[in-house]
Amino acid sequence: MTKQEARAKKEARIWTKEFERIYENGKLQSAPRIVLWGPAPADREGYKKRKKVELEIRKEHPSAAVLLPEHHEAGKITRAFAINLVLQELLQAKGADLIIALAFSPGVSAEIALCLSNHEIARRLIIIAPESLRKTFLGELIKVLKVHYVKDQELVNCKKARELCRREVRAWVIAKSVGGDLVYA
Repeated sequence: MTKQEARAKKEARIWTKEFERIYENGKLQSAPRIVLWGPAPADREGYKKRKKVELEIRKEHPSAAVLLPEHHEAGKITRAFAINLVLQELLQAKGADLIIALAFSPGVSAEIALCLSNHEIARRLIIIAPESLRKTFLGELIKVLKVHYVKDQELVNCKKARELCRREVRAWVIAKSVGGDLVYA
């Protein structure tokens, strides 16, 4: 290894420690409110994947408030404020720092479409979608949003979706730490 390469490695370690410090401090100072849309409990396999994503987010940021709208407590709270399901979904989305949509179920497509015309909500929306969605009508509509496409076969174990969610939560924490705002749309 040359002196220049050794110096570059040392500097990389210094910067890595600094970035980790900023991130860890950001985690201590923030508790993102995250709405996680995805397959409903009736879709047993899809829902298992969604729960894995939820666990991944909680592991990445233990103080994050992750909301799965169909959970009994969440429904009870939003029903107290909004009289129908559409208003409940919009209320939850409006209150979120991040909205992560696992777009591999028809219900999620409807939730995404519901929020497309509301720029304030759409700019916090992160969509993880199967590659097969790209050439559909919804795929055309969401081109202006933050979309991560994954290969259809990657949806089997949902590893890529979990990784993408973890990265997005990290990005939000870092943006908050440095005084920025993540704007996607």
